[in-house]
Amino acid sequence: MDEIHTEMATCGPLPSFDSFLNRLYQNMAYIPLPSRQASAKKFIATAIRLSKEYQLDVKIVEHFERISAVYYFDGCSSMGFLKEILCQSDDIAIFTDEGGFEIGLHLEYYTHAVYQQGRRLYP
Repeated sequence: MDEIHTEMATCGPLPSFDSFLNRLYQNMAYIPLPSRQASAKKFIATAIRLSKEYQLDVKIVEHFERISAVYYFDGCSSMGFLKEILCQSDDIAIFTDEGGFEIGLHLEYYTHAVYQQGRRLYP
């Protein structure tokens, strides 16, 4: 702990949250991907249809550069029915004990190419 306090004292004042975000995003570029923007509706429709067919809670959020679909469920057995939406997803993350459920399955679908300092991050 002493090392951490010493290091923090020598690095100067911490930036504000807004300053931190500005620095984080200042070298970001978002390039629209027209073909992916058009097929985003299919991703959303598939997420909704699977939620209804298999009685899963889903939260869909349209961000500037991507669409997030988060399925919430308790326990699991065979999940093969999710192959269709998994194949459409660019990124997948699984969290436990989320939103009052045992599992949160986060699926991301990018509608824009995301670059940071000239390097493509997504999709």
